[in-house]
Amino acid sequence: MAVLEEIIRAADLHKYVGLKRTQVKVLVDAGELPPPILLSPSGRAKGWLKSDVQAWKARRIAESRGA
Repeated sequence: MAVLEEIIRAADLHKYVGLKRTQVKVLVDAGELPPPILLSPSGRAKGWLKSDVQAWKARRIAESRGA
């Protein structure tokens, strides 16, 4: 049986990555932050896979430290 991955909801993502909501949108629109997955058919409920966001954070840390 597959283990389901944790999802970070849009309302919590900005806190998790340490950015304002508008900056999160700018980064997603620019393709720098992984796009959200749609959780509802209407597309109003969105979330990000925690592993995608953790990988993004790890890359940002490495880039900021010159790695």
